[in-house]
Amino acid sequence: MKSSYLALRSRASAFAAVITAVVVLGVHNVPSAHAAGEQVGRIRGVVTDTNGVALPGVTISATSAAMIGDPRVTFSDEGGRYEIVNLPPGIYTIEFAYPGTDPNQRQASVRMGEAVALNVTYVLTASAAGSVELVEARSLTRPDSTHTGSIRGMGSLNRLPTVRSYQNVAQQVPGVSGSANPNIKGGSSGQNKYLIDGMDVTDPVTGTFAMNLSFDAMEALEVLTGGTDAEYNALGGVINIVPRGGGDEFTASVSTIVNHYKLSLPANYGANIYEGEQPFNESKLGPDASYEFAANVGGPIIKRKLWFGVSYQFNWTDRSLVKGSPLGLPPYDIQHPSRRYIGHMPRFRLDYAPTAKLRLRLSGNADPASIDNITETNRLLGVAETLQKQGGHFVQLRGDYLINDNFTATVLTGYAYSGLEIGPQGWLGDVGYAGCEKFSMDSMGYVNCRYSRDRPRHVNTIDSTQWYQGTNYRTDDRHRIQLDPSLSWRGTWFGRHNAKVGLQLQYLWRTREQKTPGGSVYEDASPTRQMLEEGLCDPSTPQKVNCSRRVDIDSYSIESRGWAGGIFLQDHWWTPLQWLTVNPGVRFDVGVTMNRNAEGRF
Repeated sequence: MKSSYLALRSRASAFAAVITAVVVLGVHNVPSAHAAGEQVGRIRGVVTDTNGVALPGVTISATSAAMIGDPRVTFSDEGGRYEIVNLPPGIYTIEFAYPGTDPNQRQASVRMGEAVALNVTYVLTASAAGSVELVEARSLTRPDSTHTGSIRGMGSLNRLPTVRSYQNVAQQVPGVSGSANPNIKGGSSGQNKYLIDGMDVTDPVTGTFAMNLSFDAMEALEVLTGGTDAEYNALGGVINIVPRGGGDEFTASVSTIVNHYKLSLPANYGANIYEGEQPFNESKLGPDASYEFAANVGGPIIKRKLWFGVSYQFNWTDRSLVKGSPLGLPPYDIQHPSRRYIGHMPRFRLDYAPTAKLRLRLSGNADPASIDNITETNRLLGVAETLQKQGGHFVQLRGDYLINDNFTATVLTGYAYSGLEIGPQGWLGDVGYAGCEKFSMDSMGYVNCRYSRDRPRHVNTIDSTQWYQGTNYRTDDRHRIQLDPSLSWRGTWFGRHNAKVGLQLQYLWRTREQKTPGGSVYEDASPTRQMLEEGLCDPSTPQKVNCSRRVDIDSYSIESRGWAGGIFLQDHWWTPLQWLTVNPGVRFDVGVTMNRNAEGRF
């Protein structure tokens, strides 16, 4: 079977701005180019004397354990203004030095996508010995940005009683609702963008998240709920993750979480703590359990030149149904195999500063996982269960070159893969045979105690029980190659600017296949309304008793490809007046989808 359909959508996006409107042009029915997320912050301010007169020539330097390479140094201009850009999130020591005075220091916390306002007033005496007053403007909003949303750092996340995943942390931000794929400010769950280390890891088919990340490997999480720039190309929200890297000191952390059902309250306790034990509640717990182990190590290979950071997380979760069925259906009083999730989340990152102006970053992430007995119902035995293998990986290289105080060139390129493999439990893994001996036998023994890939699936439509075989075998593999070059400019022209122009290019391809075990599915209906295995048909007998319908399903495969290009121009911070900030932007997108015969459509 051939298909020219690639489930990728392009969007004509609108981007809010302060005072001025943002111009946007989109092309429909093509894949949309995605964005590299803002991974850095900046510190800015004004240096004046006690009379409010600007002081030019003040030396301002920034140092931090979060920053690789030499300290960042700049000077206040003729208007006393200064700005230090491209600062990774972290705690910074800012030193102000003026001729004839002792240097003065102040600490500031930099967060990605934000500007820390640090204004300085020097009080000078005739002897040139002086003091400095630092004024940091704290605002409940982002006065230099149209964005709404919030940033969560690991300093606060480690103290919150939340599920240990970035998907659940995002739900703490006002305007975010739903599940792991949330609805943000009225947008659908398929309209969000997910970025890890600047790499777009959004599922290109569904628009949902396609990559997990170790909770302890996160440095910060930014959730933009509205007013996103043209750079992001998002109709919904943006979930932007900055993972941990290394530093000039070796660090290591290990955590483990164990939760076993024997350590938990029994099921007859109410849903809320204040309800306590309910003596007439006879609910039971299945044998559930979960285990988590995480480790992070980081440090210098060459101090102030080359850092490394690695992390790993292992998850094991067993979720079981209560033994038996309240409807009296199979497997009688048999404990159904538990739904078992086993996941691995390794990650690495290298940061390198070969010169004072060049920064390089190589990082990668993977999240392979398997889920056994995913159907999880007492209407079938283990031999008819389903197994799902999922996960993906990405690797990306980013380079930032500080051309001068006004221009920075950035190139980000990477490859991302995500895939699903779903099929019968016996096809892909081990089968739980508990209770199989209670049912039919043939010359080789109990039929339900062995798995055959060639045996068709049978469904008893009288009681909806399912027998002998799991679901169809399916694979779905998705690939993306991404290239995002950009140029940032900071300067003064009818006000101060922090502008960026960039290209966002990507090439995608997807392959799918499906096979039906035995080539057929039987839907059986006994005239005498027999239940369980007794109501199934036996196609080998001449009478074919209980046979109602057989559906033959051919195997097939699908391949589709697409490419997209986007260009944007965004001024993140234009201040024509001291009290006015404007964020204009414009974007254009184009792309094409193709089938395996290279037949395409724009």
